[in-house]
Parts: sequence; structure tokens; C-alpha cells
Amino acid sequence: MVRLSTEECWHWWRQNLGNPKYICAPMVRQSELAFRMMVRQHGTCLCYTPMIPVKTFLACPESSDDMEADPETGDPVTQADYFSTCPQDRPLFAQFGGRDPGDILEAALLVQDRVDAVDLNLGCPQRSAQRDRTGAYLMDEPHRVQRILKKLVANLKVPVTAKIRVFPDVKQTVDFALMLQDTGIAALAVHGRRREQRHHEGAADWDAIAAVKSALAIPVIANGNILKRQDADTCMKITGADAVMSATTLLSNPHLFAKRDSLHETFEGRIELALEYLRYCEKYPDGTLPRMISDHMLTILRPDLDTPEAADMKTMFKAFPRLLHAWQYKELVRHLSGQTNDDSFNALAEVAKKPTNNKPSKKMRDKIRRRASGHCMAKFARFLRSVFALLSIPMERALALGLGASASKTSNMMFGLPA
Repeated sequence: MVRLSTEECWHWWRQNLGNPKYICAPMVRQSELAFRMMVRQHGTCLCYTPMIPVKTFLACPESSDDMEADPETGDPVTQADYFSTCPQDRPLFAQFGGRDPGDILEAALLVQDRVDAVDLNLGCPQRSAQRDRTGAYLMDEPHRVQRILKKLVANLKVPVTAKIRVFPDVKQTVDFALMLQDTGIAALAVHGRRREQRHHEGAADWDAIAAVKSALAIPVIANGNILKRQDADTCMKITGADAVMSATTLLSNPHLFAKRDSLHETFEGRIELALEYLRYCEKYPDGTLPRMISDHMLTILRPDLDTPEAADMKTMFKAFPRLLHAWQYKELVRHLSGQTNDDSFNALAEVAKKPTNNKPSKKMRDKIRRRASGHCMAKFARFLRSVFALLSIPMERALALGLGASASKTSNMMFGLPA
């Protein structure tokens, strides 16, 4: 794609996206299709997919009839479950987490026709991101970040965006944001907390967000300190940001951006929110896994489940390896609110207590292993191509030198040469 000019970025933001003000942030296993479709009905203008881990995504099969989720972690095991959408699910940004430019581009190419932008995750503070040097920890490698974004901008048909956290120093944050803008991204989201504040310790720094907005010429999205819709409007006024996104608060109150944003403050209101979400799970089942449903229930109903009296109920809501369907969680919610009989609840309780044996079959394990092996071969081939190109050695000559005159058909296929 040709890099967008500043004017084109604003045209895309205002015309193509509809000048969004209230945004559902990317989350791990939490901003799935059913949740996105729910919040869109209550004031949310634009949504991000859950953060898609590039290495795992590329190693997964496209789909499978064998199983939908890892029985231990509840994570997706197919690309279809990592990324699911529908025609009404727009505007939509797909966020990817990774550090290899080629891998991220390969993954983005698989979804670009079904989204309005591809986003690079530079904001995740979790320990897994720290271990893999991705997310917010990739901000320590600005040259790598530049390579990734420039590669995406040059090769995708849709605009590219990024989401960052702030550095302790405001100038460092602004300089980093300017560097990102120079790569050709069309918009930038800024979480006003540092990566050390992974559990939201302390307030987000709106002044740092305001400094970034003042320095950049592209749309800027603010993130942090949004507890109610009025906070979102105040944030845009103080920072000058073009939009506000929410993650944690939106999870506990999917009506956050609606004019009626206080439903979650009462027990009856939380029951209504939980049942509404479960109806969306039944309507949009693609990519809505039991672990996701369980996590949403635990978040929406947290004030009612985080009590000694509700300990057994909370344990049942956590039984995602055994409770696999939205209607089962609906029964739990109804029991919590006193709307169901003891017999149906006791039957469900027995199911929740049963041991689970739904481990991946040998067929599924082999499929994932083959996919991962093929991905590694393709990555190695890309590396060799770049080395041979630097040495000005034609690929055919390099293969002949390494494999003999009768280079195998497999090797030729791997490097994209005639058999």
C-alpha cells in the first residue's frame, strides 16, 4: 500500500471509520466477536480484536472439527478461533503481538481483507511479553519497531496503526511517537501508564498523552483512567485526543459508552448485563470459547462472586473445561439471581465437578506440529533468500552449490522455484 499522507489519514479516520470517539481496546481472550457485537450496541464506535500472538497463530491450523480450545488454558487452537468476525463487525482493527517483521506481515496478510487496519502491539506489559520481548518490551528496540512497521505499511492493503505505553520521561515518549509516525502509521493509541504499572497501579498520565497529541499530525487515541463515559469526554477535552479506548472498565461495564452507563452498579443490573452478554454468545458463537465466557462472567459479576458466601458459585463459573456452552453459564446466572430451580442447578453442578479428558487428539497435535514445522522452514527460507541476495548469488546457483546438480523438488518448492 502507498503510504498515506496526513490528509489521507484524516480522511480514512473521519470518512472510512466514521470519526470514532469511543473504542473497545484489544485484550487477551476478551475482545472476542460476541463481546464486540454487544458493546457496539451501547456506544462503542470501533473495536480491536483480542491481541493475536503471531507465532502461535501461524502455527495453528486454519480450523478444526477436533476441538476448539486448549483444555488446560482455554486458549484458541485454530486461526479461526483467534480471529473471527462478521459483516456487521466494523470498523475493526486486528492487533498482532510479535517481534519478527516477516512473521507479523505473514499473519496480517491472512486477515487484512476483513479488517479496517492492522495494529502492532507495543503496549502489553504482561510477563509473557517481557519473556518474549514483545509488546511494551519491544519499545526498547526502536530500530526493530521501525522495520516491522515499515514492512507492514509497504505490503498491506489497509492502514497500519500502533498502541504504546508511556516512558517515565515525557520527551522520550514524544520522540518515540514521532518515530512511529515517520514509519507511515495512520493512527496511534497511547496508554498513559508505564509498563511497570501492569496491574494499573497509579493513575494514567494524561499530560503525557496530551504531549504526544500536540506533537503528532495523525489521529491519537487516549487510554487509561476511564471509569465512566463522562471520564472519556473529559479525557478527550484535557488531552486533545481524537478518541478514547477502554479495556478493564469496559469488561466490567459493557455499557460504559452508553448514555445509561450505571447499570453495573446494582446486583440486578449486573445480572442483566451477564444475561445480555450470554445472548450475544449464542448469536455469535464463532471464536467465543468457554474460557472467554467464564472470564467475562467473573468480571461482570465480580462484586457478587467475591464474597465468602459465593465461593462455590465462583468455582462453578471457573469450570470452563467442563462447562462448554453459553446456556450452562446462563443457568448459573439465573441461579445466582434466584430465577432457577434447585434440580437444574444441581445437575449442572455435577457436570462442573466431573474430571475432564478433552485433551487434544493425536490428529490435532500432529496437525499443529506439521504447521509449526512448515512455518519454521518458510522462515528459514526467507532468511536464506536475504543472505543470497546480499551476496548477489542467484537462488538456483546457491541450491546447486549446496545440494548438488539434482536439487530436490522439495527444496525448490520451499524456495519458490520451479520443480
